[in-house]
Amino acid sequence: MSDSVASLRHKIGSAKELESVVRTMKAMAASSIGQYENAVRSLDDYYRTVQLGLAACFREGKSLAAMPAKKQQ
Repeated sequence: MSDSVASLRHKIGSAKELESVVRTMKAMAASSIGQYENAVRSLDDYYRTVQLGLAACFREGKSLAAMPAKKQQ
């Protein structure tokens, strides 16, 4: 009987340790998800800025192409 009680105590202790590990892993995963979401938002902002900059360059490039070329000195 004492072997089965000791065995049960050991299994309960192992289960508690596993629960603690799983809780820690969940917290780390949640933290990582938050970091990735922030990175995605930053990349969206960066992408939009690059789009606006390229659009401005292309508009400026068309107006420069219509102007006569300057002579080099």
